Amino acid sequence: MYDMNDLFNSRDVVGCKLNQIIGSHKYTKSNVCTGAGISRPTLDKLLNGEVTNKTNFEKHISKLLAFLSLTPSELMGGIANPFTDSKMLRDALHLDLQQLSQRCGLSIDELQNIEAGEDVPLAELRDVAYCLGTGVTGVLGDGYFQTPVSSMDYFVKNVPTTIHSPGGFWGHLGIIVQGQPKYLWFPITAYTRQLVYKNSTEKYMAIPCMDNSLLLINCDKIEELVLLDEACGSPVDMDWDSTVSEGEIPAVVYEAFDDYMTYKDVGDTPSHYDLSALLVGAIDHIIDICKIDSEAFASKLNTATIIFSNGRIQHLSLSYDVSDSLATAVQQIYEMGELLDNSIVTIKACDEVETLINFKNISMISLPPPESADDICCHAGAGHSGVWYAPNHQLFRCLQRNRRTPAAGKRNALSDTPAVRILHNRFFHKKKPHLLRCVKYPPPGPKDNCSVLLKHPLLQQKDIPVPAAAACACPLK
Repeated sequence: MYDMNDLFNSRDVVGCKLNQIIGSHKYTKSNVCTGAGISRPTLDKLLNGEVTNKTNFEKHISKLLAFLSLTPSELMGGIANPFTDSKMLRDALHLDLQQLSQRCGLSIDELQNIEAGEDVPLAELRDVAYCLGTGVTGVLGDGYFQTPVSSMDYFVKNVPTTIHSPGGFWGHLGIIVQGQPKYLWFPITAYTRQLVYKNSTEKYMAIPCMDNSLLLINCDKIEELVLLDEACGSPVDMDWDSTVSEGEIPAVVYEAFDDYMTYKDVGDTPSHYDLSALLVGAIDHIIDICKIDSEAFASKLNTATIIFSNGRIQHLSLSYDVSDSLATAVQQIYEMGELLDNSIVTIKACDEVETLINFKNISMISLPPPESADDICCHAGAGHSGVWYAPNHQLFRCLQRNRRTPAAGKRNALSDTPAVRILHNRFFHKKKPHLLRCVKYPPPGPKDNCSVLLKHPLLQQKDIPVPAAAACACPLK
């Protein structure tokens, strides 16, 4: 079941969906405004996802749904990807539908289906992602980190520099790790630059970079960090590497490269591998222009590089099955700057070998970033058939209420903990609070009331009474 809260949190997609419905009924905007009793500017803002005040949104969307004889669930029922950021990315890059259609070869109707959150072929999503200079996770809005776009930062429409805004290339991060004589250079966004400053006093840092690398850094083992704006000249005495990436390769190339290599090796048609001729040609061009060794590039995409504090370097070819401890380590370091449980992290290699490493003895790990939030959140602390999360549903709101208004004016033991305050500050403002998981055995019925066990590294184990319907609303895949 969906409610107004769900519509508000997916207002970009809802606006696109309403546009489609209005068009299919052959209504004019004037007809809609008269029938719904709303002004033309208000209608335009609703359709463009620009109403940011929740009260106003609910007031006007209720009128519009009543006119169209739709409930929130009926409207959202045809939406497979409710957090699609395709329209937001297109606006940020100053592209209209016609321009994007010309770039990627998809019709305007097909692009509107994507922006309305409909279930579309992966090949189409990849084409749109490439033409927007990002990855499929960025288009679908289900990435765990900020969405990167392969443009200079100042070419991206003036939007706040936050994790929710797309990030273009800002400059480079240079690192000297203990035991290594030379700087290592990585392309980053402006938001990542902010993260480096913000987390520089933490024990650990997780730094997503624009060359498909995620850096897990032990700050005690780092000798120097350098932030180099793209407008700066080549730094002197810093082992500058002029070949280092500037984030010019869209994330979708990294996401699709294994399929591309299989297609090149085996043959058949590109569509058999969820590829289009457009994307195959684009990757061919990138390989040629950037002088990329395809085999080495493919290998790097699936390799973790571990730099120990004594200078030893180890390369591990990663298994597709991410270990729980590695996923948890990424999650905890990125969100809190520390490892809560212990410093031992397990990395699963493709040859089935499981390597246990002590993070206290590591300067840095470079690994491919998870493709989506699920790659972290479905592993870290999960793994049981009875695990649910309830984004934007009653569980989420219940925890918010418990934090804001403890019963009888008393300080609620759970809501007043630092853990919940951190959860509130870090996750409640997001469109999807991925990191809340609730467990109940056996699965509750939709009409039962029960206590749900929240599982989170910050919370350990806490029981919160919530309607069971909230707990079983969104089963984890």
